[in-house]
Amino acid sequence: RGRVAISTAVWERYQPPLAPRGAGIFLHAGADAAAVRAQLRQLATPDLPLQVQSRAAIRDESMAIFDRTFAVTGVLRTIALMVSVVAVFGALMALHLERLRELAVMRAVGMGAGQVAGLTMLQSALMGAVAALACVPLGLVLSTVLIDVINRRAFGWTLEQSLQPDVLVGAAVVALAASLAASLWPAWRAARLEPAGLLRGE
Repeated sequence: RGRVAISTAVWERYQPPLAPRGAGIFLHAGADAAAVRAQLRQLATPDLPLQVQSRAAIRDESMAIFDRTFAVTGVLRTIALMVSVVAVFGALMALHLERLRELAVMRAVGMGAGQVAGLTMLQSALMGAVAALACVPLGLVLSTVLIDVINRRAFGWTLEQSLQPDVLVGAAVVALAASLAASLWPAWRAARLEPAGLLRGE
């Protein structure tokens, strides 16, 4: 957008003077802010309504608005977790169905039910580890795009990006936990395989 700068003298020559609509009051250290606000409110008249707010109240109200604005982030995080569990569950079930005969052969040559279940959970853990390794750098890239590009274009301001190691570690742990949780049912199915029926056609 283009911008035009003019001097204050030229502006005042063609525009009527604007009456002040607000004032900032700074108190000395130790002053009673509540008492000062009460005294200021007593000066209000029907022709001169006054709205008195402290800087702390404005900050708290602004933070409350920001919290409501970004409350959808928590919902999206929960949805993403549910989708990840369902996706890993579907992948493991598809892998389980595809490898039924292979698992039956493993059971037939002496592999125990617990070992087959452990193999299924190990595969799930590896999938979760790959997801954990991928989610941290991808999350950093997405957050940078959101803060420096989307937020700036949509609202005209940006935020300061800060890296919190506990959040990154938590994301990796959630990825592993989601994959292991999704592997419980396929592992249970793999442990209950009956190799005789599956190998009858071999």
